[in-house]
Amino acid sequence: MALTTVPSSMIQQMSAANMPAGSVIQTVSVVTTATDFSTASTSFVAVTNSVASITPQFSNSKILVTLIAPRLNTYNDSQGLRITLYRVAPSTVAIGTTNGYPFYPYGSTSNQRSNTLSITVLDSPATTSTVTYQMYGKAENGTVFLADGHPQTFILQEIKV
Repeated sequence: MALTTVPSSMIQQMSAANMPAGSVIQTVSVVTTATDFSTASTSFVAVTNSVASITPQFSNSKILVTLIAPRLNTYNDSQGLRITLYRVAPSTVAIGTTNGYPFYPYGSTSNQRSNTLSITVLDSPATTSTVTYQMYGKAENGTVFLADGHPQTFILQEIKV
């Protein structure tokens, strides 16, 4: 069987610098296990260990941030919580909606409700330094319980502009 050699000129054409706008330059997938976390705060509070980082190759790249949290809880039906994403490095700023995404879980018991949440936000960090994202949560009423020690997946994709 013949062995095919890719010419060096073709390899150069496939480099990130030569890719068309909208191309995914790199993908980072991080599975985290957030620390059990409860709050009655009506201001956003960082969820410990629910973080992921990417180092963009280009300063004008966009980062598509997806968070999949398969089990978030509240203690009962009347409690709601809001989840949002923050870029915490190199500077701290909320990305997406500053009021958070409403989350009203449901379940089969009267004292704890759980459900899955997925958030996707397009960020413009304007840097080639490492960028770190973190999940934040706040209560709408009562005490809410976030994370429950279950794995959460961050998918960070650098998009060429």
